[in-house]
Amino acid sequence: MVFCPRPSQLRSTQLTDGPIIFATSYLLPRRPFLPHPDFLRLLRRRSPVFIARDLNARHPTLGYRLTNQIGRELVAYLRRQTAKHIGPHFPTYYGPLSATSPDIVLSNAANFLYHSLTPGPLTTSDHIPIILGISTSPIPIYVPKSFAFDRTDWDAFNGDDSLQMADLPDVSRATLDDIDAALDSWMTTVKLAADRHIPKTAHRTPAYCRPSRLTQMTRFQFQALRAQAERAGWTYDNYRRYIILRLTLQDARRVESLQYWGR
Repeated sequence: MVFCPRPSQLRSTQLTDGPIIFATSYLLPRRPFLPHPDFLRLLRRRSPVFIARDLNARHPTLGYRLTNQIGRELVAYLRRQTAKHIGPHFPTYYGPLSATSPDIVLSNAANFLYHSLTPGPLTTSDHIPIILGISTSPIPIYVPKSFAFDRTDWDAFNGDDSLQMADLPDVSRATLDDIDAALDSWMTTVKLAADRHIPKTAHRTPAYCRPSRLTQMTRFQFQALRAQAERAGWTYDNYRRYIILRLTLQDARRVESLQYWGR
């Protein structure tokens, strides 16, 4: 999902875990307050909601030195946990002297989906688009390369001839400078051997919110309900059962997200 900051729109999509609402809009700098009815109508929904807005909000909590009324009202939402600020943590607007993030992405308390925000490409807008990735499965997060010790062939590492260091000088009676030089040589040898035998990883996968037995049974019941409806037709009782199953699934996934991710 790509959020462009200026147009106002409201979209809904359906996943296996229920509906998701996406909302985008632009708030003029001269507007003195947030559109509270619209905000609360979205944030109080029981399904996940993502709101991306160019709010022109200023507050130290958001990384600004100054504050304005929009910023104070938005931070009040965050402190009351009516909304959650999920980013972006990168610039979306480049001025002549600075790069700032006037665009804000919020989610509601019912959001249990895993998400990531990345900057989009250059467009005709004066803001950089925000790409929102959403998944019920873990999204790999790119991190600085690090050694993957669990995938190391330690026999090959220990058998590396360079680690024998038989040709290194004896430093038992050496000067401090000679000892420092020998230590640098040892560390360089070990690092080169590690680069040859220890694989590296450039991403990290967070803990996955695994479906509980209740989630699995709820999905099985929906499959049975759908199969029955295909044979006998869709009825109002089927619809009521469908609503109950969908709400049960949303509540179950929300509990699972709290257990695995603490949110």
